[in-house]
Amino acid sequence: MKQTYKLILITLISALFSYSSSIFLQETSTASMQEYESLYHQLKQKQEISSVEKERLEQLFKKINSAENIKTAITQDIIKHIIFFALFIPALIFGGRYAKLDKDTSLYASGIIFLAFIISGAVIISAIAGTVFFFASHAARQPVKATSPD
Repeated sequence: MKQTYKLILITLISALFSYSSSIFLQETSTASMQEYESLYHQLKQKQEISSVEKERLEQLFKKINSAENIKTAITQDIIKHIIFFALFIPALIFGGRYAKLDKDTSLYASGIIFLAFIISGAVIISAIAGTVFFFASHAARQPVKATSPD
């Protein structure tokens, strides 16, 4: 397969992977936080706020900031990151080795992976992904044997 087709395929895969990872690694308390923020903004615009609405806002606030919710969110986030990196790093290494890109193209591919994850909001993951792919790609290339004139 030509190098440009491989770059296009890497671009598509990294875009899908970065988008799906941004959804998968999203914090678990995000839904409650969004509900709280929308209710807060609705009540902020009202002239008179009923006691039921105030109570609902307080319940959401307590739910978000409860010790149990925070512990659960941290535990779930750690588990999600472990699962993600346990699958992601081997996939990058396999992809880098299997692609067998030349020197310049592997650098372009690493940059594309880096950019895809930056766009999805994962700067640290982008640095890890681009670097691992680049080194895996270079490790896969066979060293050129020098022929001696003997």
